[in-house]
Amino acid sequence: MTAAGLFNRGHHLGIDNFFTSIELLEELFTENTTATGTVRSNRKGLPDACVKTKLKNKELIAARKGNLLCLAYQDNSRKPILLSTASKAGLIHTVNSRKQPVTRPAVIHAYNQAMGGVDLGDEKLYMYMAERRSLKWTNKVFFPYLEELF
Repeated sequence: MTAAGLFNRGHHLGIDNFFTSIELLEELFTENTTATGTVRSNRKGLPDACVKTKLKNKELIAARKGNLLCLAYQDNSRKPILLSTASKAGLIHTVNSRKQPVTRPAVIHAYNQAMGGVDLGDEKLYMYMAERRSLKWTNKVFFPYLEELF
């Protein structure tokens, strides 16, 4: 991002749980770049309140350390944990994909907006990949060479 000159422009990043960490979000914030991302529950430095607390359905718990917000939200059987340097811990009223009104944390709304384009791009990219899921080993060997020719 430094080489591309993307720091200090006020951008907001959406980050997947593989890459999200407290250190990364704090470093990005020092470069005037906010970020929101899901985080794995075994990541170092997460507050015990967000990781170990049992929540009821549609209940949330949040902890703040400086500019960094850690939020856990029980959504039916899932309990995503999110880190953000841009969002507040409050709830917002939005509509879902079926145009029904829903109430969800502002952090989750910001994450969905930031990651929507990434997920769509990955979906469209997979449709055009020559190497498809296959049990035949010959397809896995043949198609990458065919792709190189064109």
